[in-house]
Amino acid sequence: YQRRVRGRETWTFYSSKMIKLPFVILVLFFVASTQGTLTNVDVKRTIDISSQLAKHVIDLTVSNQGKEAVSSLHFSLPKEQASHLSLLSIVDSKKQKLEVAKEVTEKDGVALYTVALSTPLAPSATENLKIKAIFTHVLTPFPTHITQSERQLIKYKDNVYFFSPYLTEKQATIVKLASSSIQYNSDKHPTVVKDNTINYGPYSNIKPFTISELLVHYENNKPFLTVTSSTRLLELSHWGNVAVEDWFNIRHDGAKLRGSFSRYEFQINPQANGQAAIKSMALSLPGNAEEVYYRDDIGNVTTSHLSMRQRRPGLNHQHLELFPRFPLFGGWQTEFYMGYNVPLGDYLSIDQNGVYVLNITIGPDFLAATVFDEHAVHVILPEGASDIQLIVPFRTKNETRYKHQTYLDTEGRPVVKFQLDNIVNEHVNRYFQVTYQFGTLSLLREPLLLIASYFVFLLIVMFFLRFRLTILPSKSVRPTTAAKLTEAISKVLDLTKQREVLLSSIESDKNVKGVKGNPNEKKLVQIAKDVAKVQLEISKLDDSIGGKVSALEKKQKEKYDSLTEVKKLLAKKEKSSLPKDQEKILEDLDKKIQVLDSDIKEIIDELVDYLE
Repeated sequence: YQRRVRGRETWTFYSSKMIKLPFVILVLFFVASTQGTLTNVDVKRTIDISSQLAKHVIDLTVSNQGKEAVSSLHFSLPKEQASHLSLLSIVDSKKQKLEVAKEVTEKDGVALYTVALSTPLAPSATENLKIKAIFTHVLTPFPTHITQSERQLIKYKDNVYFFSPYLTEKQATIVKLASSSIQYNSDKHPTVVKDNTINYGPYSNIKPFTISELLVHYENNKPFLTVTSSTRLLELSHWGNVAVEDWFNIRHDGAKLRGSFSRYEFQINPQANGQAAIKSMALSLPGNAEEVYYRDDIGNVTTSHLSMRQRRPGLNHQHLELFPRFPLFGGWQTEFYMGYNVPLGDYLSIDQNGVYVLNITIGPDFLAATVFDEHAVHVILPEGASDIQLIVPFRTKNETRYKHQTYLDTEGRPVVKFQLDNIVNEHVNRYFQVTYQFGTLSLLREPLLLIASYFVFLLIVMFFLRFRLTILPSKSVRPTTAAKLTEAISKVLDLTKQREVLLSSIESDKNVKGVKGNPNEKKLVQIAKDVAKVQLEISKLDDSIGGKVSALEKKQKEKYDSLTEVKKLLAKKEKSSLPKDQEKILEDLDKKIQVLDSDIKEIIDELVDYLE
């Protein structure tokens, strides 16, 4: 049919037609697939396309019309549809999940899956199966470009009939849409449209591999949230927590934006001027998650909201709503990462053999229907973990092992990595396990390394505290020479102290009529001789120290000579008053003696510092 929009665009869809594979091929499939004759007695199929995913739930009653028991049957899909298959789960009447294996070869555009029954199906017996299949990237925006205020229309193609290698006696299909705004739907009698639901059938006696095109064009403004690539990092610490960090590259796979984006119009009425845009993303976090953060390349993103909610009685979870820095229209992308910590005891257990078992979800729990094109998981185990085993409920790819270096590590921490492609919420919400062994010594490795590091640090500090950066003898002085030098300096200081005491007594004795003839004069002469001998010895050991001793001797001799002159002038002054010029000389001598005392004290201090 044709539909004209705004007088410009013409959309054309073609009516359905019956397509049958050649009879010979059907017979080959049929004979190769079964040990007896199987018939689909009743098929009730529900196709939910209210989100960006196509979810098929099929209640199938199959009967064995042959003479021998059948232990397996075949489930088939068109090759094109099979390329979009993300999840296939089949459960029997006993609620047992059946093993499904895809056939290696595909013939004439048909993909076959072998389903192993839990118990062989006896002749004339029936079995009720519940099949759940989820397909990604099968809903196509049409038109492919819309303006900011336009609604999003989606086109979906499928088969009115249940595509099976067996005869179907009775079948009905229900299609659930996101809204009651339906532009077009295939009309295969009988067809009933009611609100957002389309009922096809019931149909009878449908031959194997029969195709009749099902086409629906309807309004769907749900977010087409696609995680083009994501990485989950799980870092275990046996000291108390599991650090969880998720990195995302996200794209909106809905109708692309035509024209420019107006932030002003969006802020005024976001529902009307951005009804097909992704304004926020909601995730469910564990109820015991702590230190939650949400960041991108710019830094911390403050537009988020975290609240505690009850998922079911006795089970709480944290509802995290993330608002990106800008709304996502079709084709727009964004990147960010988020993380949190959870207690280790809630996810790690130890069995009776001493093997540790980590049990945690594969990925983040988005509340909206989400497609993960590529999802990688890295589990960073503690250093020293061994005998590592990975148990994932789905087929993985690129499973690798490597080492991760971080603080206080010597060999590096073992890391287990695996990848899943084309997965949905039902995959990332499932748990996987990592088992490993971990000894007590490995647990104490980091504390012991930390203690040893502090011990070495303290030794280095003690060494530098005892290391003096003061004036030292020349490099040629050996330890024995330094000991002699120390002894000689000590002797000089003792003689200097004795001489200072004698000079002070002469200076304070005002009854003495001059220095000559003083009882202490002989002692001063002897001290001068002793100092000269020691000075000669010191000069041989170290020239710099010998120079200081020589300067000290010179200053004390000047002080002695100055005291002699002072005593002479004081003796004249007792007989008669001194002329003014001699009074001036007396004052200058007193000042000189004070300066000499200061210089002598400074040299003595330098020698004392050396000794220390």
